[in-house]
Amino acid sequence: MKTDTIPITKDSLKALLEISKKYTAQNQSFDWVSFWAIIAFIIVSGVIGGCVNYYYNLKKDSESDDGNTLFRSVIVGIGASIIVPIFLEITQSRILDGLQNHKLNDCILFISFCVLAAITSTRFISSVSDSVLNRISKAEDTAKEAKQKADTLVKATEQRGGTQKITETTKQIIEASSIENKPDDLDDPCKGKFGGSREDENFKISVDKIADPSIKGWYNLTYKVFAKDPSKVKLEGQVRFHLHPTFKPDVETVDVVNGVAKLKRVAWGAFTIGVEILSTGAKLELDLGDEPDLPDDFKKR
Repeated sequence: MKTDTIPITKDSLKALLEISKKYTAQNQSFDWVSFWAIIAFIIVSGVIGGCVNYYYNLKKDSESDDGNTLFRSVIVGIGASIIVPIFLEITQSRILDGLQNHKLNDCILFISFCVLAAITSTRFISSVSDSVLNRISKAEDTAKEAKQKADTLVKATEQRGGTQKITETTKQIIEASSIENKPDDLDDPCKGKFGGSREDENFKISVDKIADPSIKGWYNLTYKVFAKDPSKVKLEGQVRFHLHPTFKPDVETVDVVNGVAKLKRVAWGAFTIGVEILSTGAKLELDLGDEPDLPDDFKKR
């Protein structure tokens, strides 16, 4: 009875060996020999440094024993040696790279660092811990600062159509959808509904503008409501601002601080803002289209 066989040539065997070598190399990327050597260096150095620390600080007077023992010194020394790699990382040292490449000088330096860390274990651990915590604190501060900048950008982009990213494309879309294309009931709904005047006998509303440097044509507007003569009538309590309905939200209530109620918003086009002074029931309105300090292209939008 014949058995079917598959012939294997020398070339096939060579190809299989090459594939096997490549696979083995890929799965041996982690240098276990260097890893265990570093662990051994850390433990031995910790023990040596702990012993040196104990006998160096050993007091001749046994009555003044502070509870320190050789075992305790060795344990703390090993602990200090373990965090030496963190110290080397913080200082951006290349000693660990040298250990992986089996460089004798780096091996000696690493052992010396570990022994020194174990000898000064308490101070070394405290110093490294403080350094790590400071880095974490700085990272948190950086993250908070970035979040605050993002929040500021979001508030600055609360425009017609809601919160949106200010990009060139967005600008073109808004410019294309001018007021003349909007329904009549959205053209300026606050116009004439809040007394028709920016001031009455006691109170007044004004607006300050600052051009937004990031995007041409946009303005940071600050609306202010205040008493014309605080010695006679004081503005107190809260003031309610009525914006164009395309703002989100379009009605906001603001507390009076030091006799002034302020509301800051970014705008691209003119509209009438209505104001209610809740403590007295007085109403005011300000048409941005009548403001002489605002440019004509802004007032025509």
